[in-house]
Amino acid sequence: MNNRQFAPQFLAAIRESTTRSTFSDEFSRRVRCLREEHGFSQESFAVAAGIDRSYYGRIERGTANPTLKNIQAIADVLEITISQLFAGLSADRTSKSISGHAATARVDSRRRVGAMHEPTEKSELRGSAKSGNAPIPIDIHQRLRQWQNLQCESLALAQEEAGNIANIANNFDNLGQDDFFIYASSISPYEMSDQDSIIKMSIAGALYRGAVLIYVRQKDELPSEIQLEFDKFAAQVFSHLRVEEIAIARERLILIQSEDNPFLAMPGAKWDLFLTGPQDGELSVRGGSMIPAGPANEMNILIPQTSATALQLLYSVAREACNASSTQKSRLPGNILERLKERTERLTGLRLAI
Repeated sequence: MNNRQFAPQFLAAIRESTTRSTFSDEFSRRVRCLREEHGFSQESFAVAAGIDRSYYGRIERGTANPTLKNIQAIADVLEITISQLFAGLSADRTSKSISGHAATARVDSRRRVGAMHEPTEKSELRGSAKSGNAPIPIDIHQRLRQWQNLQCESLALAQEEAGNIANIANNFDNLGQDDFFIYASSISPYEMSDQDSIIKMSIAGALYRGAVLIYVRQKDELPSEIQLEFDKFAAQVFSHLRVEEIAIARERLILIQSEDNPFLAMPGAKWDLFLTGPQDGELSVRGGSMIPAGPANEMNILIPQTSATALQLLYSVAREACNASSTQKSRLPGNILERLKERTERLTGLRLAI
């Protein structure tokens, strides 16, 4: 087998691994079932979604990876959110477990693709390149294997990221009137990246329903940069709301620049918390943390918070909000600060002073 024959076979193997992935199969079945439940033919649904009919057919057969734009169009026709469209799929479930499981899945993906091509003798693929006057042997087989590993890694990471996005968006979709979301970290959350639009839409919906989102960031030598990043993020969120809704939403999207919150002491760690329940009813508090791991902190491990840790995070943020400077208090309207104080005291049994 020569180089020209081998490379296309490699490409075909990777394309095949993409189409045969569990996530793609489950997604295509989900879309097909929902389309049929809504009474659409394949052709009429493609027209309604503004997607080429033949390309849409490939999506339902699991032989095409739809773009975010196409996924949003499909969800719009089905009158559901993107997080609801992805809910329960394999990648969504994976994102809720320790990300080491995803690393194992990536290894398995590489093995599956590697098993799809015939073993090739290295002697058949050995060439040479010249550096000055000395020929340097090139093991093309090894180069192709390295390229294969990178492609499989990219595929697995893309599936993992899609699941993470759907899971995060779903959490915001479930927030309602007077619910709180708290994020604490020395680094930016995913939803503040320019690549995200799905989570920002879910955040806009949560603010519209009356939820309060508090982002606690480590105050450093350049606090204005944190503020500028937050303002840009807020503007992108507000772009999904009507003009008359933005003023109210602006009061519920809050930045606190902290100097001594203990949860910001671990570099790279991310903490989040969801406080839900009616004002006078039973409250629920849950959270998770992403802890950097690995030789170069290249992997994040998702660790569910214990109730005690979640309450400690809630109390530390509420105490900081109550003790903040007058400038900071202006970012927390009195009614929101009172609700945060009352709920924190009810859950922790500790008193807070404003």
